[in-house]
Amino acid sequence: MSVIGLANRNPSQLLMEAKPAFLIKDYEDPKLWAALEEIDKMSTTRKTTT
Repeated sequence: MSVIGLANRNPSQLLMEAKPAFLIKDYEDPKLWAALEEIDKMSTTRKTTT
């Protein structure tokens, strides 16, 4: 399972030690929504090929 670091309370350097897939500053960060859209696309593809 991929981990996404939420850098609103913890220092970015500390979060990077946990090796997240990427860091976001809040839940409105475009990187988060792009990643969720990609996961949704992969899920849809699996359902149609099964």
